[in-house]
Amino acid sequence: MERCAPAGLDGRRRRARRAGAAALGFARKRHRAALRRLLPHRTLSYIADAGAVPGVALNPHTPPDLIEEVKDLLGLALVMTVNPGFGGQKYISSMEPKIKRVAEMLDGLDCDIEVDGGIGVETVSGAVQAGANVLISGSALYRDPKGLKNAVKELRSKAEASQS
Repeated sequence: MERCAPAGLDGRRRRARRAGAAALGFARKRHRAALRRLLPHRTLSYIADAGAVPGVALNPHTPPDLIEEVKDLLGLALVMTVNPGFGGQKYISSMEPKIKRVAEMLDGLDCDIEVDGGIGVETVSGAVQAGANVLISGSALYRDPKGLKNAVKELRSKAEASQS
């Protein structure tokens, strides 16, 4: 996410909501000084007031504890299991403890735990068992030699079998 003033964040989110976005979020920075500058409580409140689901994205390098102060405002927490930038990257399995930690922090709250990056039939079980309930898959779906319908069916079946 580019660096910008909170007013810029709010304006972009209002435009996205008017364009039909149902959920909006922002990436948390690693350093507390940057967190203060982003005014996460205000931003998440604006997103909720606009009628969208407020969320936060945690990149692989971002500690999960940074959402502790805003967890009651979240409708979704996205844990990236690749470094953002391009499709087809390999799933970083060492993010599974982070997914589990986020799930523990958000236990009892109405908040989805999304996982994005390298999700396919070989990796979906680890993400689901760690606590993810929303899975984002791209390349694995479109690279299935039997087609998209088959890929979705296999991924869904594996995810459902992995739920505890």
